[in-house]
Amino acid sequence: NHLEGRVWIAADYNAMRAEARLMEPVKFGFGLLANVQEVEVSYLQNEFDGIWVPESFALEYKARVLVKDQIKQVHSRYFNLTKRPATEPSAATK
Repeated sequence: NHLEGRVWIAADYNAMRAEARLMEPVKFGFGLLANVQEVEVSYLQNEFDGIWVPESFALEYKARVLVKDQIKQVHSRYFNLTKRPATEPSAATK
């Protein structure tokens, strides 16, 4: 309930892009277990050879978990996609 953001949808109803952020801090266990102050998420995907595949994902957050402050950034980028030739069916599937 505390996230706000946007999702971009392609004409074929695939999510092309999404962005979200935390509107206000969220507490777990009355703030004793965790207190999440900030969260930002972004996701991007593109069409490759007729299917939608991830291009990038980013997550950044600032939280206090138990007694430890945490500031994390996770950034993933996918590139150099190549189409692999179809393989012969294995003997087990024949």
